[in-house]
Amino acid sequence: AYIGLGDTYRCLKEYEDAVEAYRKALELAPQSAVALVGLSQILLRQGELDEALAQIEQALELAPQLAEAQFTLGEIMRKLDRRDESIQAYQRAIRLDPAYAEPHYGLGLLSQKMRRYYDAITSYRRAADLRPDYAAAWLALGDVYLETGRYDQARVVFERVVGLTPEDATTHLGLGEVYREDGNYEASISAYRRAVELDPAMAAAWGGLGDVLHLTDAYEDAINAYQQAVSLNPNDSCSRGSLAGLYRRLNRREEYEQEIELAQNSISDRNEYNLACLFAIAGESREALRYLKLAIDKRLVTADWARVDPDLYFLRDNPQFQRIVGFGKS
Repeated sequence: AYIGLGDTYRCLKEYEDAVEAYRKALELAPQSAVALVGLSQILLRQGELDEALAQIEQALELAPQLAEAQFTLGEIMRKLDRRDESIQAYQRAIRLDPAYAEPHYGLGLLSQKMRRYYDAITSYRRAADLRPDYAAAWLALGDVYLETGRYDQARVVFERVVGLTPEDATTHLGLGEVYREDGNYEASISAYRRAVELDPAMAAAWGGLGDVLHLTDAYEDAINAYQQAVSLNPNDSCSRGSLAGLYRRLNRREEYEQEIELAQNSISDRNEYNLACLFAIAGESREALRYLKLAIDKRLVTADWARVDPDLYFLRDNPQFQRIVGFGKS
C-alpha cells in the first residue's frame, strides 16, 4: 500500500510525502526492490545523487533483472557525468525490456550532449515510436533538428508536440525558432509570445522574441523583450549583445557602451556564430567575419538567417560578408 501511495505522491509531485511513503514501505519490507527504486528516483529528482545511488545499488543487488532499476542507475550516472556507466545501464534496461521507451530517451540525451546527432535522432525516434505520446522525446528530437539546421523536420515535430502538450512553453519556443528561420515572422512572434505567456520566466523566449521584433523594426518592443531576457538571466550574453547592437543602431551611445561591455564580460561559450555576432556589434569586423565563416562552414547557422540577422547589420555593406552569405545589403 505504501509503495502505491509513494507512486501517487510522485505523480502529484509531492516529493517529500513520496519519500516518507517509500521509507515506510521499506520499514515493512526492507527487501522491496520496487520501493528502493521509487525512493531512488525521488532522491535523484531532489538532487541527492549519492543517496539515490546507494538506494539503487541496493535495489539492483536484490533485483538485477528489474529494467526500471537499471534505467534509474543510468539516470543517476548521467547526472554524475559518468557517461560510459550511464550508457551501459540504459542498454541493460533496454535488453531487459525492449519496449521501455525511457532508456532510449536517456541515450538520446547523452548522444546529443556529445554531439553525436545521428545517434541522438535514432534514440529519440525509437523512444517516440515506442510511446507516441512521449512529448519529451518528440521535443528533444525537434531540438536536435533545430541544432543541426533541419528546420523542415523540426517544424513537423514541434507542430506535433503542440498537439500533445499545448500548454508547454518550450514547444512554443521551438516553434518560434522554426518560424523565424522560415521567414514567417508573424507566426514566430506569436509563438514566442505564447511561450512567455505560459512561462514569463523563460529568458530564451524573451530573447528570441526580441530578435524577431528587432528584425521587423519594432525597436522599442524589441528593447523591452531583450531587457526582460537579461533581467531573468544576467549572463545571457546573446540578448545583451543584441540589445547593445540595437542601441548602437539607434545612436544611443551610452546605453550601447554599457551593454556591449556587459555582453563581452558575460560570454562563456565558444560558439562561433555567437562570437561573430558579438564582434560585429562591437565593430570588430575582421574577427566577426572570421567567426561567421567558421559558423556557416560548421552549419551552426544558415546563410539565410545570417543575411537578415540584425546582429550582423553593421556588416551588410562589407563585400566579404556578402560573399560569405551570398547576398548584398537589402
